[in-house]
Amino acid sequence: MFIPVSDRERQEFLCRNERKFIPGYTGHCPNIKFHFGKSYGADTKEILEELRDHNAIRDIYTKRYREEDYSKDVLKFTERQRQYRKRKDEEEKRIRARSAPRLTPIRSEDQVDRMVKEYEARITYKEKELSPECPPISGYTGHIPRVKASEESLSQRYSTAVRKSLERLREERKRQHYFKGIQDDIDRAIKGLDKQCLKDD
Repeated sequence: MFIPVSDRERQEFLCRNERKFIPGYTGHCPNIKFHFGKSYGADTKEILEELRDHNAIRDIYTKRYREEDYSKDVLKFTERQRQYRKRKDEEEKRIRARSAPRLTPIRSEDQVDRMVKEYEARITYKEKELSPECPPISGYTGHIPRVKASEESLSQRYSTAVRKSLERLREERKRQHYFKGIQDDIDRAIKGLDKQCLKDD
């Protein structure tokens, strides 16, 4: 359950300074290895109090951190350092790029342009007619003649059934074209006979 805090409570929490090291501090703390049986915070607080009592360290906390403005950016200095290092790295990269020797091209500009145009022409989409050699992929929603009405399409993969249907359609078209040619020849022969009969009469 979330309990909201007031602005004053938030400010007191962010401004508190208990003058001890938090767990995870990797700096030097005198005599820390001779203290045991207490938490890290309690040990460091006791050590720092003893050092202050003996004037071994000078209290540098003239005012409590973020006491005036608790919303102050804590990582402002770190962010500046990060930006400075980033700019420095980019400048070093530019210097190395300018000082590096130029590579000699292995192809002329005309050859590169020609190869690019050939590649674009090769990968450009070209609409293909449906055929047994180029059947549609699975999920095609267009019409395939007799793909569902034939017994050969039962218990078959979609691509196999479509290929068989297109092959059968091609054979029927060839047969129709063949019979149409024969019918045209017969019609021309009949017309020729009719003309011959009219001339004889």
